[in-house]
Amino acid sequence: MKGHDAAALALRATLGPMLFAHGWNKVAGPGGLKGTTGWFEALGL
Repeated sequence: MKGHDAAALALRATLGPMLFAHGWNKVAGPGGLKGTTGWFEALGL
């Protein structure tokens, strides 16, 4: 394994679970999908 391969693996192993947890919180967290949708509507998106 080359250095850049190890760096890419470390980055993916770190960012992947973080992004998954962030997205899951938008769906199943406090307020759920309804709260997230309401927030986007309040922003005009």
